[in-house]
Amino acid sequence: IQIAKMGGRTIQTPEGAFLEAKVNGQKVCIGYDDRNSILKKTDFIKKNGFAGAFTWTIDFDGPGFSVHNAIKDGLSGGSVAPPPASSGTTRRVPVPVPAATTKKTNPAPAPAPAPSGGKCTDGTMRANANKAKYDQCLWGSWQTRDCPPGTVFDPATNNFKTA
Repeated sequence: IQIAKMGGRTIQTPEGAFLEAKVNGQKVCIGYDDRNSILKKTDFIKKNGFAGAFTWTIDFDGPGFSVHNAIKDGLSGGSVAPPPASSGTTRRVPVPVPAATTKKTNPAPAPAPAPSGGKCTDGTMRANANKAKYDQCLWGSWQTRDCPPGTVFDPATNNFKTA
């Protein structure tokens, strides 16, 4: 819609649901949908047996939620076509099952809680007794959080380092 309002550009609607668009004869990728393009996409969804549709955000949907209503209208009624038949055969391979064991394992002891002292200012971070976790002050109280994968919290730098 914005492209059409900028300098008299012409948008050619493609045939089918997912073909490239052209603006003034040039191939472009634009985020443009109207009721007709949504109905083409919902038709594609139903014909191919997909479970449904979703959108990332409703922020840019116009008054009356025209995009979402087009999705609802396009997917309602009728029945979903079955998925296309497979051209190949599927063979199940047995998965080995581990032998039964009588050895009982005890769970690892829980790490000691982090010290309760220290000023709690939003955003402040501190070490936790569990090196794979850290504490962060959110809304005036300490919250225990997981370190990013493969890292531990380093109190010397107040940041994460490779484990």
